[in-house]
Amino acid sequence: MAEELPTDLVSCNDAISQALSDLIKTNNDISAISQYCKENFRPNDDAAFKTTEQYTHDSLLNVAYHVHRVGIHMTNFLEIQAIELEKAELMIKHLTLRLRGTVEGCAESSFRTADYFKSYQRTQKEQKLDFAQMPESARPRKFVRQPFNLDTVLQSRTVVFAPPPVYDPIPFNLINK
Repeated sequence: MAEELPTDLVSCNDAISQALSDLIKTNNDISAISQYCKENFRPNDDAAFKTTEQYTHDSLLNVAYHVHRVGIHMTNFLEIQAIELEKAELMIKHLTLRLRGTVEGCAESSFRTADYFKSYQRTQKEQKLDFAQMPESARPRKFVRQPFNLDTVLQSRTVVFAPPPVYDPIPFNLINK
């Protein structure tokens, strides 16, 4: 039956400690078994040889099981740790984006580093020029009033200027009565 794997880091750590202590206990048991096999070994005794062979086989299986169990718990621990790191990374990215939005929105200048400001070429300040200092093309032209020539309008037969009609609310004939 498969062993239920822990789902959080604290219980994983406890499970790894338990698996390692079981492996150490197995090592001590194997030492006692090998000592027993040394003392009871007889060169021509088939029963002692079979017993030693069975103990060695069981010991190797036991060690392989415990090493496998430690490996599974270590792998589970590392997977849970990777998931937790991924969650922490996402939270950091989220907070970074929120902080960047806050900085851009209202307090950008207080979060700038010293190397943010870049040097640039300075130009002369703009100054107001006198009329005499201005080049001829930049000087404003003086407005000269000219009389309206009605002959040019009549020759082209287009009305250039038509005054808007005046609507008097009181008819003219009522005022003179």
